[in-house]
Amino acid sequence: MAAAATLERALRIEPNNPLLWIELGRLRLNEKNAVQADSMGRKAVALATGDPNAQATAWRLIAESLRARGRKKEAAEAEQRASTLLAAPLADDDVIRFVPDDEILGAFEEPEEGFGVADAGEAAII
Repeated sequence: MAAAATLERALRIEPNNPLLWIELGRLRLNEKNAVQADSMGRKAVALATGDPNAQATAWRLIAESLRARGRKKEAAEAEQRASTLLAAPLADDDVIRFVPDDEILGAFEEPEEGFGVADAGEAAII
């Protein structure tokens, strides 16, 4: 009971934190309240945009809550969603690529007056 009160207090302070919703959902599942656990898992999925690990954890909570209610096919689908999120490669804009100076400098015209050119051997992140 004290854990639930602490999590509920934390949610009043930080209601958009998906990890808090996941923890409260786990607590509800342990209390045999699978319907509330499912609801909290879905809330966490909605809040965790851009965080595949949190989304996957929330989908696993949803799967457990569905399994607890005997909805095995839907639970398997939720587990698959979690696995897909964890296996997804990084998007192109999530990758840092180091490029030699000459490749960068070759892409630009002469610098305008007052702008310097990087020393040879330095690298840039694009």
